[in-house]
Amino acid sequence: VSTTTGEGDIVSPMADTNSGWRRVPHLGNANHGTTAVLIKPLPPGDYYWSVQAIDTAFAGSPFAAESMFTIQEAMIDPTSGSFDSTGGDGTVSVTAPEGCEWSAISDKAWITVTDGASGSANGIVGYSIATNAGVARSGTITIAGKTFTVNQSAALHALTVNKDGTGSGT
Repeated sequence: VSTTTGEGDIVSPMADTNSGWRRVPHLGNANHGTTAVLIKPLPPGDYYWSVQAIDTAFAGSPFAAESMFTIQEAMIDPTSGSFDSTGGDGTVSVTAPEGCEWSAISDKAWITVTDGASGSANGIVGYSIATNAGVARSGTITIAGKTFTVNQSAALHALTVNKDGTGSGT
């Protein structure tokens, strides 16, 4: 597996790519099924892969024709929202590859995911922001591994000044 055609920069072959002879003389995936699984997650991008048969004498066939696969990542839009102290509702669009499962999780009790708490492929997440009676605050909703930031302004408090006495007030 590689990010460049003809290379092995992520998972290198255990056989010499020119001679086909196995570098480490022991059984590999033989008798273990036909599925190979990468242990580390791969970041989004294009990847190239190929396979090779190894016989009981540890001699390898030529590598098969190289194939390619692409890992895509989900995106959200917008990535933030601002609300006054009265709160409100909003939505976030999720664009994700077919079959890409995702979820939406708030980190604050005053941010509620109201719709689309999970999905697969494209979707919409609905959320609600509670009234703020205190200081300015911020929180996040993690959607498909991306961060949506919510900022809410402080509560407005009315101040009433009453004049007491006969002076000019200065």
